[in-house]
Amino acid sequence: MTFDTGASFEMSTTHEPKRCSRRADRGHRVRIHYIGKLLKTGKTFTSSFHTGSVPYRMVVGDPKELAAWNRGLVGACPDERRRIVAPWNDAYGKDGDTKLGVPHKADVEFFVEVVSVSERPVQRQPDEL
Repeated sequence: MTFDTGASFEMSTTHEPKRCSRRADRGHRVRIHYIGKLLKTGKTFTSSFHTGSVPYRMVVGDPKELAAWNRGLVGACPDERRRIVAPWNDAYGKDGDTKLGVPHKADVEFFVEVVSVSERPVQRQPDEL
């Protein structure tokens, strides 16, 4: 799969739980496990499974988070697994992330497992999300 600047991103559900108690939306706090791979080479550059199995916490829609995660987690249920493929401009940008080993303009693939979704959105001002 090859992306150009401004290319669309792709999201698919790889495991859907039988029951969904709540769905993530902007403002909801989620806890996720993830594996991040470079799309071009398939090399893993990050994984929460290798950090003592502590899920990553984030608020969906937070501008400090990856655009790919903010888009790809909307509508996700606890225990759902998703594959998110993102062009560089929805991931680590034109400069990449040298600490993680993500080169400039690198398209990425994430395998995400949603551990939990908060019952209510966090209380923040609209411009903060």
